[in-house]
Amino acid sequence: MRLTPTLALLAVLSLAMPMAVRGEPHQAMQPIAFLIGHWQTTSTFNDGEQRKGDLRYEWVLGGEYMKVTFQGQPPADRPYWEAHAMTRYDSETNGYASTAYFNGGPGVEYRGEVLSNGIFRLSTLDGSAGIDYHPREQAVYQENWRIADDGARQVTLRTHYEALD
Repeated sequence: MRLTPTLALLAVLSLAMPMAVRGEPHQAMQPIAFLIGHWQTTSTFNDGEQRKGDLRYEWVLGGEYMKVTFQGQPPADRPYWEAHAMTRYDSETNGYASTAYFNGGPGVEYRGEVLSNGIFRLSTLDGSAGIDYHPREQAVYQENWRIADDGARQVTLRTHYEALD
């Protein structure tokens, strides 16, 4: 295959690019780097039902985005259990922006922040639901939650991550 001048220039420039282009996180993404990896998950629903899953977080698009891919054993009431998401740092809001797709439904928009205790919190734009990611030593604990009609925060799913890589 013969390289055109444009392709040759792109090849040379790609070698000179900073490490972020090769999969390292952008500086603003560092606080959520604890999520990066390949995980086996165990999710526990409020009725006690437990399901296993395969979860990956990886840097993409030069480390500007975190890509999430999840596939798990479906709960009894679903034909499949799958999710995909992209998260980035939004310099205009000084927070994170994420779009997630669950089980074939429409995309869900989240805004995110890292709390003072290191927890990464994603909340729906109206604040009615969210996900908290708790860093642990070589593990992650996740709580999905919603705000009930009485204003109380209710945990709807608890998930433990165990590193596979």
